[in-house]
Amino acid sequence: MVKKCLLDTNICIYFLKGQFDLDEKIETVGIENCFVSELYRKTGLPKA
Repeated sequence: MVKKCLLDTNICIYFLKGQFDLDEKIETVGIENCFVSELYRKTGLPKA
């Protein structure tokens, strides 16, 4: 079974900053097995 990894916001920021050797860890797991969730909230919508 292949391990899947969900990368949270903090981990993505650490990766972009080059911290904690995350590039090596992601390479070990395989970039194809790493995922980022997408959540957003719409604001400023007119009231019905």
